[in-house]
Amino acid sequence: MQADFDKDVLTYFTDVEHLREIFKNLVAAPTLAKRLLVIHGVGGVGKSSLLRMFRLHCKSVNVPVALASGDEAKSALDVLTRWTEDLKADGVAFPTFGKTYEHYRAIQAKVDEQAKKAQDARSRAADIVGKAASKTAEAAGGALAGAAIGSIVPGIGTAIGGALGGVLGGMGAEAMVDWLYGFLTKPDIDLLLDPAKKLTDDFLTDIAKAAGKRRIVLMLDTFEQMTVLEDWVREVAQRLHVNTLFVIAGRAVPNWSRAWQSWMVHAQVEELKPMTEDDMRELVRRYYATMRGGEPNLVQVEAIIRFARGLPMVVTSAVQLWVKYGIEDFQAIKPEIVANLVDRLMEGAPKPLIPVLEAAAIVRWFDQPILRAMMKQDDVRDVYNELRRFPFVRTRVEGLALHDAVREIMDENLRAQDSERHCELHQRAAAYFQDKLSKLATIPGLSDEWQRLTLEISYHLILADEIKGIDFLHNAFGQGLMYFRYQFCRQLLNNGESSGLSNPRSLHLLKFDKIRLTIAEFSPAYVAQEEFDEIVANSRLDPTSEWEVFLKYANFLGFAAKPDQQASYLRRSLVSLQTLGMEESAAGCIILSAVASTFFAEPTKRIELAKRALEISQRIGAPFFAYNPYVELGHVYLDIGDYPKAEMAWRAALEIAKKHSNDARIADALNRLAHALMAMGRLSEAEEVLNSAMTAAKQLPETLGAGLDKQMYIKRHFGMLYQMRKDYDKAIQYYSESAQIYRQRRSTGGRLRTLVLLAGCLFEAGRGHEIGNLVQEIEQCATPLRNSEMAASWQAIQGHLLMSQAINGESQADAAVTKYGEALKTALEAHITGVYEIANRIFWRLGLLKSDANLTMPYVLQGLTEFWKQGRSGDQSLISLESEKRRKFIGGSTEIYLAPDLLSQFDTALKQGLLRRTPAPWLAY
Repeated sequence: MQADFDKDVLTYFTDVEHLREIFKNLVAAPTLAKRLLVIHGVGGVGKSSLLRMFRLHCKSVNVPVALASGDEAKSALDVLTRWTEDLKADGVAFPTFGKTYEHYRAIQAKVDEQAKKAQDARSRAADIVGKAASKTAEAAGGALAGAAIGSIVPGIGTAIGGALGGVLGGMGAEAMVDWLYGFLTKPDIDLLLDPAKKLTDDFLTDIAKAAGKRRIVLMLDTFEQMTVLEDWVREVAQRLHVNTLFVIAGRAVPNWSRAWQSWMVHAQVEELKPMTEDDMRELVRRYYATMRGGEPNLVQVEAIIRFARGLPMVVTSAVQLWVKYGIEDFQAIKPEIVANLVDRLMEGAPKPLIPVLEAAAIVRWFDQPILRAMMKQDDVRDVYNELRRFPFVRTRVEGLALHDAVREIMDENLRAQDSERHCELHQRAAAYFQDKLSKLATIPGLSDEWQRLTLEISYHLILADEIKGIDFLHNAFGQGLMYFRYQFCRQLLNNGESSGLSNPRSLHLLKFDKIRLTIAEFSPAYVAQEEFDEIVANSRLDPTSEWEVFLKYANFLGFAAKPDQQASYLRRSLVSLQTLGMEESAAGCIILSAVASTFFAEPTKRIELAKRALEISQRIGAPFFAYNPYVELGHVYLDIGDYPKAEMAWRAALEIAKKHSNDARIADALNRLAHALMAMGRLSEAEEVLNSAMTAAKQLPETLGAGLDKQMYIKRHFGMLYQMRKDYDKAIQYYSESAQIYRQRRSTGGRLRTLVLLAGCLFEAGRGHEIGNLVQEIEQCATPLRNSEMAASWQAIQGHLLMSQAINGESQADAAVTKYGEALKTALEAHITGVYEIANRIFWRLGLLKSDANLTMPYVLQGLTEFWKQGRSGDQSLISLESEKRRKFIGGSTEIYLAPDLLSQFDTALKQGLLRRTPAPWLAY
């Protein structure tokens, strides 16, 4: 029957090839390098099956093998007899042990016979026990004494012991020995009372003779159930012949270091770890074929794998019930599987310790203070130390923890059996960690301790109250994301995904946070449009986060070069926030600043929105959220040419970032500050600031969404800096490095800006012939952004190239005039300040013309004059569109200054000539 069972194991056994290989090598080795092989692992991980595979291997190579198990053998004698039976089947003789064992059995038989006689003739009790008879006859505890005697003498059960007890009563072992002397010799009594010593000696003598000729393998399974025999097993291990391999499997490693300090020198200790998903799939397939035949339902296979958490015992138990009940829905049999598993895991645990284990299974780790809070007890030292000795309890830095698989199974069983207690315990745990969190004096999102406590709170809150828990998770996720704590954010998401969320709103928020993480870690290009569209469509599931969904979606659209849709969703985001009455909040500061960035043609409106956001941050006492408004104010002032104010705004943003130790914001603010300094010609200061920005950027994770993202912008500014210094080689190097990161991020707008700057630098450096390598990529990026300032800059560079060809006699100047005109028109349609910058760049190029080409300059200017007078943008003339945009841009503000209109500039240039001046790359942020 055992052979049939082992053959079944062989048909479905999967995985742990490395452990099987270790065993095979030990068995085959001429001399054992290690006499002990200790296999340990949590309950259900497959230790018993592995030992049976070891036994099958020994059978296949004719190596005698014996296996005893702690769940069957309860005494040393049980183990020895089981071993000898197995080894005899493999041809090993036990002459000494066999003789002693037969004699022992004969002594037992004699004692049984004498006990029965004593029971049948109770009136002769005085003859058996002498003067003690009167006391014995009066004793009321005869049955209890019998049970005690049955435990003292191996092989004498409580039935016979009861007969003796009826005679001996309360006299106990001393009276029993006196009685035994009536018909046994002292050596026989010694053997009867302590058979393990003599039989162990004889067993070791016989096994040594056999092992001197051939390899012998002894195995003990379920060692954790043999704690009373631990000293005996250690002694056997120490005394075994050197050619005997002793394999011990249990949930924990034997604790022999005090009594046998060198035991690890002789041992190879291996942990049997949970299976991989692929191995579990193979196990399900094989076990199902063994139980029923055919192929299992793949949906149920995946359900079992998700539940099994790598434990083969869980897999086989699930398949057994699946086949037994003929139910294809795994969820229908899951509660019974969980209950059965918990029963097996709790084997041997004292009943008073069960509630403690349940409480310990609620938390993912615990120390004594946590256990006190969970148990609501003042002193838990004893139970804590008792838990430490459990085989599925592991030591962690924080304290102790149940093995993950065991903990999750026990937690699930408690939820199924007693949902109220399950909820109450998780609430206690959440309250404990929340109290610890409230006492932290740290920046949320930044501190490692804050992250650790927050993870535990989110885990327990979700299991106690899904709605409250997911809200907490969502807010904590945003705080972690602010500091680029990607691993923390992933752990939060895992808390949500592993808890079995069912509420549609909860699932919506979790999906949204997953998208936020992808964008933050890489870029919006790594998110599928349809995936984000689904989040937007379901935004009403959570009105409190709708504004945030719209805001992130707007950023996504901006990255995808869809500025009109971006502006629309920014406004929808603001309306959603206002509907909630939350404009006076940190969220209001964020979204007002974002909306301000889209009013490109209305600087007064942008300033108004940014200043309102600043006022809100001050009013609600949230200075950190003044960062974004200051950033936007800096951009407005840069656009209108008020560079000192741009510097002031960005320095204010920098101070906020430093105060909150936010390296990402520090790098960002320094980068912008360098922009303003370059605009004012303070290049040495700008270089120093950019170096500091790069240092901060390198403190961030080296990902596309963090460190590389910041370095990408900083490198572009270094390119601008060196271009202004006319150190073109360095400028081109930095532009090129920046462009490469943009390619990795799959950017469109930012890459176009950088490539156009690179092309302009190449032209300025006299390396216009190299621009051809960039044309295809620039055109590809410019297609969705054909009405942008950078598209206009690219057209201006193309005009420069055509102008060079005209000067060299390779083409007519008309082509250059046409391209310049297109550049001016594109710039006007994009942004009123852009048209004047493009004109400046055209004038710069014309100002560089050699004296013998002076006739070309008036020709180009006259051509542009006619173009501007006659050109149209849709139904509107360019002159009227320029005037309209000018009025809208100025907006009645006396602080904003714009150069004279283009026709006036053309006329002045024709009459007075052009100054030879360098273009301003800082305006192309």
